[in-house]
Amino acid sequence: MNYIKSIFYVGYAVILLSSFMVGQRSDDVKPPLLMACDGLEKSEDVTNWRRVVLGGISICIPTNLREIKQRCFDGGCYRFENEEFVLTADLDPAAGRPTSQKRYPSYNEQYTKVDGKPAWIWYFERTGEYKGNSGINIKLKEDGEYVMGLYLYSKEAGNHKLANKIFNTIRFLPFPTNPEK
Repeated sequence: MNYIKSIFYVGYAVILLSSFMVGQRSDDVKPPLLMACDGLEKSEDVTNWRRVVLGGISICIPTNLREIKQRCFDGGCYRFENEEFVLTADLDPAAGRPTSQKRYPSYNEQYTKVDGKPAWIWYFERTGEYKGNSGINIKLKEDGEYVMGLYLYSKEAGNHKLANKIFNTIRFLPFPTNPEK
C-alpha cells in the first residue's frame, strides 16, 4: 500500500513540477494542469492574455507583461512589467498590505472571495513614478491570516479595473492531500 502511495505522490510531483516549469518558460505552451484565462469578462479578447504559474497559484496576465527574474529571501516573489505597469507577487506570510495608505482620500477596499478563498482587494493613488496602486491579499483558511499578495502598480492612476481582471483569474493549483489523515 505504501508503495502505491509513493508512486502516486512521485507521479503527481513530476506532473506538478513540469507544469510549473512549462508555465513559466514559454508563452505558447499550455501546461497540463492549467485552464484557459477564465475569470475574464465574456467580451474580453482572451488572445491578449496568458496564464502563468506562480508557486501554488496560476493567474492570467496581459501578454505584453514580461517576467523579470528576481531573487528574494524565500523564493516566493515574482515580477512582470511593461512600459506602463508592474505586477508583483509575494507568496509569503510577510506579504505587504496597506497601512498608512488607508488614510489617502483615494483609498478603497473590498472583501471578497477569489477561487473560494477570502480576499482583501484594495486600491489607492499616490504621487511618484507609480500613481495607481492596487493589491490583493488572500487567506488560505477562512480563520487564518492573509498570507499572500499580488500588486499592480501603474504610471497612470486608475489601474483598479485591470487589477480586478487579473485578480479574478487567480486559481489555486491542486495539491495531493495526505490520505492517512
